[in-house]
Amino acid sequence: MRHQFHDGGHNGLGSNFQSSAIERKNSARERPTRQAGRYGMQMLLALGMLGVMSSPAGAQTLYGAVTGNVSDASGAPVANAEVTVVNTTTSESRVVATDDSGVYNVGNLAPGDYTIAIVKDGFQRFQAKNLVVSVDSVVRLDAQLQIGKCH
Repeated sequence: MRHQFHDGGHNGLGSNFQSSAIERKNSARERPTRQAGRYGMQMLLALGMLGVMSSPAGAQTLYGAVTGNVSDASGAPVANAEVTVVNTTTSESRVVATDDSGVYNVGNLAPGDYTIAIVKDGFQRFQAKNLVVSVDSVVRLDAQLQIGKCH
């Protein structure tokens, strides 16, 4: 947009000089906005590509989980019991502790057969064998610990 000014001929520069000076000033103000917009678009595209590349194909779940409650003979929750989950094929093991409510969760388990052992001082060892974990499944195993010596 070209602005026409009339300086009355007092400075001898004429209206064309003033008009082009204002245009240069306005275009200098627009450059950072255009550059910021271009930079923002580049960042948006880069983040979008990163999201596409990092998401699993078809949002498939390749793992399963085991969860349960651990209680004593009276039904009271057993906190801080050690729960060991072992894949019987690979011998890979994971160890977690029950929370204050006696609940444990072990996620991201590869499909396969598992053995679960639960121990806590003052209680007998609990063990469950041949627990089958499948893709995209949650297997529930509740345990009631008996008072006695841990083996």
